[in-house]
Amino acid sequence: MRVKPLKPGPLWRFLSSIWLAVALILVMAVLSAIGHLGPTFAPREFIQVERFFFGSWWFGGLLAMVGVNIFFGTLNRSLAHPPGWFPWRISQLPWLMVHVGLLLVIGGGLFTLQRTEGQLYVVTGSSERVMYRHDREVVVRRPPPPDGAVSEAHAVDLTWLPKTEDLVGRPNTVALLGTGFWVLFTLGVGLGALRVAGPQAAWTVGGLLACTGVFFQVAAWRHSDDRLELFGGEATLTFEKYYPTHERVPQVELDPSGAGPEVVSLELARDGAKAPALWLPVTVGYQNSRQLEAGGVTLAAQRVHARAELERVLAGQPSFGSLVVRAGGAVAVLPLDEAVQPGGGDAGDPGRIDRVLEVAGHRLHVGRLFRSLQVTTGEGGKQEAIDAAPGGELVNPAVRIDAVVYPDGRREEVPRFVFGSDEFRALNRQMRPIEGVSLDYAFPMWSVPPGRSVNVVLFPDGPARLLTQGFEGSPAAPRAPADLDALPALGADPVAIPGVGHGLTLRLAERLPSAHTVERVQWVDPKTRRDADKLPDAVFVRLKHRDGREVADWLPFGFTGHQPITLQLGQEAWTLSYQARKHTLPFDVHLNEFKIEWAPGQQNVRPLAFESKVTVKDPTGKDSIPSFDYRIYMNHTLVHKGYTLFQNSYIRQPGQPDISVFAIQNDPGEYIFYVGSLLLSVGVLAFFYVRPRLRELELRWRGQAPVEAEATPTPFTKALPEEPAAPAAPAQAEPAQAEPAQAPGAEAQAAAEAPPAATDPDEARS
Repeated sequence: MRVKPLKPGPLWRFLSSIWLAVALILVMAVLSAIGHLGPTFAPREFIQVERFFFGSWWFGGLLAMVGVNIFFGTLNRSLAHPPGWFPWRISQLPWLMVHVGLLLVIGGGLFTLQRTEGQLYVVTGSSERVMYRHDREVVVRRPPPPDGAVSEAHAVDLTWLPKTEDLVGRPNTVALLGTGFWVLFTLGVGLGALRVAGPQAAWTVGGLLACTGVFFQVAAWRHSDDRLELFGGEATLTFEKYYPTHERVPQVELDPSGAGPEVVSLELARDGAKAPALWLPVTVGYQNSRQLEAGGVTLAAQRVHARAELERVLAGQPSFGSLVVRAGGAVAVLPLDEAVQPGGGDAGDPGRIDRVLEVAGHRLHVGRLFRSLQVTTGEGGKQEAIDAAPGGELVNPAVRIDAVVYPDGRREEVPRFVFGSDEFRALNRQMRPIEGVSLDYAFPMWSVPPGRSVNVVLFPDGPARLLTQGFEGSPAAPRAPADLDALPALGADPVAIPGVGHGLTLRLAERLPSAHTVERVQWVDPKTRRDADKLPDAVFVRLKHRDGREVADWLPFGFTGHQPITLQLGQEAWTLSYQARKHTLPFDVHLNEFKIEWAPGQQNVRPLAFESKVTVKDPTGKDSIPSFDYRIYMNHTLVHKGYTLFQNSYIRQPGQPDISVFAIQNDPGEYIFYVGSLLLSVGVLAFFYVRPRLRELELRWRGQAPVEAEATPTPFTKALPEEPAAPAAPAQAEPAQAEPAQAPGAEAQAAAEAPPAATDPDEARS
């Protein structure tokens, strides 16, 4: 039974055209070069260029078009003139193997686009079957509703994006490039079909390609990278910003509640290069100041409640400091240098104050200043407070509050002490508190060690100023100009710090009356940080309910979802996590034991090798197999149900069981690609070395003599022994006869009447 020949039409001829094949191969070569060389010369946004080029729908469509061209070219070579019951001749088998191999390679490549890759984390002694893929998803969990789902997972693809401050207004570059390429590709193929096969074939091919592009492009636009509909439209999640690399940096900001401490910021620069701003908390006196070391300089910030107090300290005279009382948002300051009665007053007590301080309706009777407070036990075991140095040095200064009158008229006559030295200030919190009142003794004792130091001094009646000490040109003891207003003020130009070297300058930049520290997401420029590739990405999301409630925050990437955020929508707490997509394996992996072999002398430092002893368990079912044990280590993988497990790394923490990390790959086109590559390689070799022999056999089977050109020695025909030549018969002399002369044109007429030589039409086509 012979195969009926087909009559290919114009569309068939165009799809099998060699010119279409050349054009497709050139386009693929250019795109492949861009895809492979892009990560080398392009910026970071092409870090996912493999997925952008080779994983896109339009590149898959280009591969499919190449496969269609090869398929029709293969059929066109045979079905137009089939030799018999088989569409191809025997001598065409190598050529057929090459074409079938190419089709299998392309088909395997299309299936490979759907491969699954990721990691599996298994804790020693436990089983796991959920792996984490390399692509991303956003998981949203809401409070349990009366009906409906509690959580949803939506696949997102943001890793190809650069640093983007406006995702909503940014065009979808992937979709636009895919659309542009497919439009140009459709126009090129349509024009080629119009030239080769006519308008009907052009409209047919162009229409099919256009419909394919519209279908996949609509799917691409539906998976937009800036908006997700949640729970059937109940809420909307919008992506507004994206940072490929980020880190959380603590920042000092104004506290609207007013409950935070007072802070000032300093800007240091060395040789013109600015350092990050330094924030200093402001203390109520010279002691207890929290200091910072920067650029070889000690920095501190202190609030002075009386200018005369600072002038006395700078002049080397003793100062008692100030008593600061806060109540109901109001502040009252009692300068003790003025409050202590000269000579001790009428009673002759050198520490007598006897003043009433009123603040927010509270009346405090301040009785006495103790230069060195000591507690003694008198007669009957009664403890008494005495001043061990009534006229001497200030060793343990303290102020005694004799009585308090509250706004409601209540009166308490319980003595309370407010300590000023660092050693005893903690006792202030142990004293009986005064309701609604905070007490602080700002005692002016320099806590900055001798040497190079800068103090930010905040006056009650003016801006903050810089006070330097211990530098070249100034004595080691605290000194300042007589006019304190000449010191550098807040917001002034940077001041050069002498004697430090390397051009160190300092500027008092900002003051916040109440501040708190918050963590802010900051983009990290890969050009300035070597470890930028190890930092995760983050996206700024806005969750909006359909009733108008909305909230926004940064959502960082956590591979296993270990960095979720909670967004409060009114009384509802919604949890979001930006993580790797989960994939459930068709089997369980139980980690029995994890072993590490360390390098000699480098225990817990440098591992030589590590392996995992696992048990693979299939779920019950018709396709299940009995459980089996296996060892996974370097170059010894586990292949089960199409999944390949590699020993990748491990996680070891003190006091915790070891975690083995496996790399997993499932490629549905892997074996198709291998078979196609093998068939392609064998076909190429057979085309050059076996096809001549197959042609000889084919001609002999058909009863035809081999053509002279086919008798060219090949590696196979060289090995065949040559047949011995038959002995020539003895020549006999024949009488010569004269040939009759032919009329002019007789040779041409004889040639025209002679039957044509037998030829092989199939051989002519090949």
